[in-house]
Amino acid sequence: MTQRAEVTLELVRQAYQYKLDPTPKQATALRSHIGGTRFVYNALLGLVKANWDENREKKQAGIEITKDDYPGTGHLDLQKLWYENRDELAPWWSENGSSTYNYACLNLSKAFANFRTGRAKFPTFKQRRRSGSVSFLTSAVRLVDSHHVCISRIGGIKTYESLRKLHRHVERGTGRIVSSTVSLSNGKFFLAFNVEVTRVIPVTRAPDRII
Repeated sequence: MTQRAEVTLELVRQAYQYKLDPTPKQATALRSHIGGTRFVYNALLGLVKANWDENREKKQAGIEITKDDYPGTGHLDLQKLWYENRDELAPWWSENGSSTYNYACLNLSKAFANFRTGRAKFPTFKQRRRSGSVSFLTSAVRLVDSHHVCISRIGGIKTYESLRKLHRHVERGTGRIVSSTVSLSNGKFFLAFNVEVTRVIPVTRAPDRII
């Protein structure tokens, strides 16, 4: 009688990357999102740094400074700081999706956390270059078919490579997109998915007899 092999399910993280073929209008929109992420990161870093410099001068002048005089550098604290200042700092902020600014706050909060724990130096301003990236919320990016994705605020974009393998994982429920990032490098756009995939792992069984 043939025995059925035992298997176990395991969740693993896997990256899928595809080269995008956007229209000129879509390319402009993607560059706007990437630039917006860099701008917000730098703007919030500038506000925090200016606050710290001002408080340092007050201390040197003998003025008492309390913890409440410093802005928080956590993710939600930086989001609040952005909401309070976005109309003045960036009147154009509504042109881009909210993911653009959310991930800028998240990345800056991580940079401050690394600084406070001694894992990195004080955050530095990001330079304007021909490269960059922007991350999107899971709901902002959708697979359309084997060669098209739809990004919120930008629309359907063609991919050079086939999305069929990832599409099948999502349709079967064996794959879940955790995050999506569009990057610009050497004038070309790429879309990377961070995917949680359920894999079937055969269980190793002891032999029935000893040789």
